[in-house]
Amino acid sequence: MAVHGSESEVLLNETLTALQTTSKGRLSYDTDWKINAEFSNQLSCSFESFLNESWDSLGGINTSLLGLEENNSDTSSENEAESSLMTELNDTAKEPNNAVGISVNFESENEHSIKQYNDDCRGNAEQRKAEQARTLKRRMKNLKIECEQTLRNKEENLAEKKRQFEIEIKELQRQDAEELRRRKVELYKEAMAYKQRLDEIFTRSLTEESLVAREREQQIAVLENLKKNVTLLYQQVLRNIELIQQKFANSKHMSFVDAQVAEDIATVLDRIPLKAEAELSKCEASHDISDVEDHLEFMRKLIQATLSIDNKVGHILKLAQEKAMAAAKKRESEEAERIKFEEAKQQEQVKQQQEQAKKLEANKKLSEKLSVPKNEERLPIATPQTSKKESKTTTAQKFIEYISDKALIEYMELQEHLNTVQASFKGFISDSKYTKYKFDLQKAVNIPINALSAHSPSQLNDKIHRLVSLLSGNNVEVGGRRVNCKTHPSAMVFCKDLVAKKLVMQGAQQVSSNPQSAFLYAAVIVGIWTAFPDVGKLILAHFHRSYPYLVPYYIPQVEGQSNNDYHKALGYSVNNDKIEDENHFLKKFSGTVQLYAAVVSSKGAATPDHPHGIDKGWTWLARTLNLKPHPSVTATMLFEFIKVAGHLLMERYRKQFQKLLLMLYKDFIPAMDKVTPPEKQGPMQRFKDFLDECVKTQKIPMPKGYLTERWWHSGHF
Repeated sequence: MAVHGSESEVLLNETLTALQTTSKGRLSYDTDWKINAEFSNQLSCSFESFLNESWDSLGGINTSLLGLEENNSDTSSENEAESSLMTELNDTAKEPNNAVGISVNFESENEHSIKQYNDDCRGNAEQRKAEQARTLKRRMKNLKIECEQTLRNKEENLAEKKRQFEIEIKELQRQDAEELRRRKVELYKEAMAYKQRLDEIFTRSLTEESLVAREREQQIAVLENLKKNVTLLYQQVLRNIELIQQKFANSKHMSFVDAQVAEDIATVLDRIPLKAEAELSKCEASHDISDVEDHLEFMRKLIQATLSIDNKVGHILKLAQEKAMAAAKKRESEEAERIKFEEAKQQEQVKQQQEQAKKLEANKKLSEKLSVPKNEERLPIATPQTSKKESKTTTAQKFIEYISDKALIEYMELQEHLNTVQASFKGFISDSKYTKYKFDLQKAVNIPINALSAHSPSQLNDKIHRLVSLLSGNNVEVGGRRVNCKTHPSAMVFCKDLVAKKLVMQGAQQVSSNPQSAFLYAAVIVGIWTAFPDVGKLILAHFHRSYPYLVPYYIPQVEGQSNNDYHKALGYSVNNDKIEDENHFLKKFSGTVQLYAAVVSSKGAATPDHPHGIDKGWTWLARTLNLKPHPSVTATMLFEFIKVAGHLLMERYRKQFQKLLLMLYKDFIPAMDKVTPPEKQGPMQRFKDFLDECVKTQKIPMPKGYLTERWWHSGHF
């Protein structure tokens, strides 16, 4: 027992020493000691085994030291108490929370227990055991109380933490609510500010819209005012033209006005209302103030033009009046001279009769003296007819260089016919009683021709029908009045010549600047020519008179002919002894050639029904190539003619035309190059480049603006 007790004591001492020497780095300090997470499981197991072994040792020590018997009731009751207390202590120690609480106070009380234990061992064993038991019970009770207190403290701590946590949660919720409320306030303020900005923008937009509306109203008012002014100016233009026409109509001296000048003025007066009407239509359709102002300015220019024409007409009529007065004086003086001449002539005749009578008497006496046979005749001398024939042959040989024989005959016949026609209505032109009527007829011709456009086939046909109706003697409406060609016997011939001349003039005036329009005027020419062959004859005569190169006829300058007269014969304009610039002449000439080429290549040109079809174009081309080329002119008219009519010539004559193009390229171009000076190479170079492309591609493209079958059916090119 002693040995057993000493072993237990040694074991207990080692255990307590081990607890005392345990590294405090393995413990964590807070308000009280706690086993850290790394050491808690090990300590729990060690503490449980320590208690079991300690109590076993204590039980053995007490029994061996006191020498008590097993049947001692006090000892049994104490052992039972110790056992129950030990069991309760073990149970308490097994719980983690209790083990923590016990471990906190165990070390502090351990030394006291050991000391007490040593004292008991050295003292009275009985008393020590009893005291030990009471002390142990008390200690166990204290430990239990401390454990319970620790648990209560723990619960209170947990409750406090829970309460603090709830307080923190509520504080966070309050802060969140406050933040939410603040955010709502900010959002509300932002919304109100945004609404205020929207209101400001809306107000500003309404203000701007009202300003824009006012500006628009002002612009509309200004626009309407400008359009009203344009209308007033348009009416003023018409009034000015009417006044000018009345001046012509009321003038008693129109016979002394140059017919060409009067016709030119009438043409200008016909164009101005059309331009004014077109400008007014554009103005009414426009919504731009600047455009309307341009139209207004144009109307002002037209008024200035009418005033200028009015001044010119006044000057012309004044000159005509002066001419009339001079003519009257001249007639009076001529009449006086004629009377004097007649009297002198009568006296001379009387004197001659007397002298003749004397001569007859003297001859009679002389014949009686001479014995001359009655049947004797003088030798014939060379008649002038023989010399005329020889001269005619020489002239014909010279003209071969400038025009072919057949072309010359046709040219002379056409010009003679044109002179005859124009002479037939010369009295009608000079008759002042029909001035207004003549102006109405000129309008009836000029308005349809000036209003041609490729807008639709029906519109083009309408203009052709109006001209055909006029030339047929029917009534046509002009300026709200009806007019026909039956009022004067020469009015019909006058209108036919005017139509022919007006259509040919479009080549130089319109086609030269707008080549595509050639086919519109060509359609009108063919329509009129088909309905009135005599008008077609006049059209061809006017083509030749305007530009003899179109015959083709290279008119030579004869001896004694001035440069002005020579260039007039070629088609140049001569004003104030100043001859037209060659480039300007070639431009007008090009337009006329294009118009003629458009006629011979127009719709149906390859059919026999065409009055002047593609066969005439082939003849013209052959005649041109049989003559010697002239600088600039030959290249220009060949280029313009083939460019317009070449596609139909290629389609009709195929290989023949291809050979002709090749001959042009190889032979005729070098011949033109020889006679063309370097400064006039431009037209020839253009023609050469064009031929080069035609020979390479073996085709000639259809010109722009050509009125195809598709256009005649749909109005689309």
